[in-house]
Amino acid sequence: AGLPHRIRARGRWPAGFWEPRLREHGIVDYHVNGTEVIIASSTADKLDVMRTLLAESGVQDIEMQPPTLESLYLHYNNAAPHEVGHA
Repeated sequence: AGLPHRIRARGRWPAGFWEPRLREHGIVDYHVNGTEVIIASSTADKLDVMRTLLAESGVQDIEMQPPTLESLYLHYNNAAPHEVGHA
């Protein structure tokens, strides 16, 4: 389905710490606050995202969440018939 994984890293970083690092690695779909960074990543890119996070100090916890059954259902429910293999 190509739906993104959500990767959340928790820790403590100075303001503006993540934005240049994420852009440097081509990561554009993210949300940052003072104690966590949440990244939407394709399946193909998730290991690169994990490497980027693990290379930085201050990371205390990483959680990866695959697409939910609800998001898969909504994706295929809203797809045109030819997109899901039906004629």
